[in-house]
Amino acid sequence: MNRKLKVIIAPNSFKGSLDAHKAANAIESGLLKASSAFETLKLPIADGGDHFADVLVKALSGQMKKVEVRGPLGNKIQAEYGITPSGTAIIEMAKASGLALLKTEDLDALKATSFGTGELMKAAIKDGCKEIILGIGGSATTDGGVGILQALGYNFLDETGKEIPYGGGNLHKINKLDDSEVKEGIKLCKIKIACDVENKIIGESGSAKVFGPQKGASSEQVNILEENLKHFVEISKNFTGKDLSKIEHGGAAGGISAGLNGFLDAEICNGIDLVMEILEFDKHMPSADIVITAEGKLDFQTLDGKGPYGIALKAKEAGKMVIAFSGNIPPYEQEKFKAFDALFAIEDSPMSLDKAMEDGERLLTNSAFQAASLIIASSKMNF
Repeated sequence: MNRKLKVIIAPNSFKGSLDAHKAANAIESGLLKASSAFETLKLPIADGGDHFADVLVKALSGQMKKVEVRGPLGNKIQAEYGITPSGTAIIEMAKASGLALLKTEDLDALKATSFGTGELMKAAIKDGCKEIILGIGGSATTDGGVGILQALGYNFLDETGKEIPYGGGNLHKINKLDDSEVKEGIKLCKIKIACDVENKIIGESGSAKVFGPQKGASSEQVNILEENLKHFVEISKNFTGKDLSKIEHGGAAGGISAGLNGFLDAEICNGIDLVMEILEFDKHMPSADIVITAEGKLDFQTLDGKGPYGIALKAKEAGKMVIAFSGNIPPYEQEKFKAFDALFAIEDSPMSLDKAMEDGERLLTNSAFQAASLIIASSKMNF
């Protein structure tokens, strides 16, 4: 081969196994082991969920700051947010209000609050941040963002004039809203929300009915949360001038997108599109020959705006070859994944999920080596 093959390596994390940076390193190792003909650029990604803050803060040469906040059930925990050199805050909701912070037996969909995420936002604004990029994947909450708003100074009062308790299970108690204690800096802060779901806040495809069970809600609790969110939507109309039920993507993270858009005019963005913009994919794409992405699992949910699919669409738009690695790939209807030129399942023998996760780095490196070897061999053929 007379020239280098330029490859963009843009993997998502392999949940429970490799973060996106380690996945990128593993893929690069496999490529370079196969041939020195590859020239690589690593751009690890996140779409609003796991490692969102870590990926962006590292890419933008920022730093992480620790803050004591309330966890999803109101207990004090240590969380962190990132600040970039330009003064933008990068906040990952899962670090303060995430499902992963709770044991299965402790899940409580009615009590879970987003208050701690609001405390991270408040700390960032106090630090002088004028813009916040908020990744909302992996949340434990279904409170419409009321917890965040409470932390930022909004008062949600019951019939007696007292602040309602935390959690989506208490939204029906809201009788009056008051923003007299909200600082001007909070209202002026520009907020971008990175999400990867299209659901609205209420309805059959709303946040409670679709995502409530994942957060520990029984069928009865799902109905309670749905009715409570309806009440929140209704009582918010006069206060915000908006119908939160009409907001596209408003059901993300238990309705946080709708709540923050309604009260603070937060901009709701597709997570991977926002990340690609921040990482300047458009600048790097023209010089690339191949784009490689990866994720722990590729399935039909991937086609609903998840990271690897966003990468694939962007690359195909630019006429690039797209390769994806995954712990497993769809066993049928693979034609629906035509944005990818090739899908590789990285498991090399029958193994348990635990074993595959333990060996993730080796498996990914080996798969990248095999794919790279095939690319080099095919380049020598005359078609």
